[in-house]
Amino acid sequence: MLKFSPRFDLVIANYNKALAFCESFNKVKNFDLKKDRLIIMDCSVKTNKELKRFSTFVQKYKLQAGLNFLFVKRRNWNMNHGAQMDYVRLIAERKLAHPKFTFFMQDHYLNTKRFVKEDAIPAGEVIDLNDIQLRLLEDTKTIWFCSRKGFRISSRFKNINHFYNKKVWKKRGINSDPISLVIDGGNFCVRSEHLIKNFKNNPDVYTKGNGSFFFCHVWETRLSKIFYGKGFNFFEKHRNLTFKTIEDLLKVNPKPGKVWDYFFNDPFAYYLHGQDIYKSKLKFRYLWYILTEFRQNLIHDHNTKLVMYNTLPSEKHGYNY
Repeated sequence: MLKFSPRFDLVIANYNKALAFCESFNKVKNFDLKKDRLIIMDCSVKTNKELKRFSTFVQKYKLQAGLNFLFVKRRNWNMNHGAQMDYVRLIAERKLAHPKFTFFMQDHYLNTKRFVKEDAIPAGEVIDLNDIQLRLLEDTKTIWFCSRKGFRISSRFKNINHFYNKKVWKKRGINSDPISLVIDGGNFCVRSEHLIKNFKNNPDVYTKGNGSFFFCHVWETRLSKIFYGKGFNFFEKHRNLTFKTIEDLLKVNPKPGKVWDYFFNDPFAYYLHGQDIYKSKLKFRYLWYILTEFRQNLIHDHNTKLVMYNTLPSEKHGYNY
């Protein structure tokens, strides 16, 4: 479709926060207009309003709509992990040229003044694409990320035998069996070939999901687990740590900061959205999921097609499916 062979795709999951992203894009260093591409995967309530905000941004940074700046109205709702699935589908089905590297970001990730949460970039940090490229060329099976509040951990129920010392986990508030690392917010960079390979091995997961809040939320844990299970290295830039397993993490960083505990294989969670659920106050969490799902169904339309906007601010031209 495009005569453009990108080095980096910066894939931004946007939900009504165009301004938050645009005002903090200066934290991205060495973005090359001839080599890199910015892709906005949008599910905002008012698409045209967000398009107009990005229009000024495109002019400021001398981007070219339809080439190194793409705006896609995506299928999945609200959660950034839906944007990740839709993006992988686009490159795997060759709707977009394959980049060498893909960096997933939430719309608020770079902003350290507004919408600051645990999944925002640490204060004072920048994203240097040249540095990331060197690391991912040196080790092709590396996940690069920059975490503000430490590391999340996926786990099983505590009646399953632990593969690590129970006392060690209990000191960190983990009373169950840890099985994987989780990158907070799904903000990370990886070689795109690994995403495409996973799509080809699991196409139904990307193409037949209903786009609901439950369906998307599961990917914050599952994406990391895919790479964890295949023995990838995880490089955390803010603390300059490299590790492959949870045990490795504790060796290089005995106090890994705030750690969350996710449950796998919870029956109710499986019914809702596929085996993963956050442990904290489970009954209240279930209620929150149900109310959120209901809200998403009310405020979003049920169009499951991807639509690309190749012109700004509001003229639509492109493909959908």
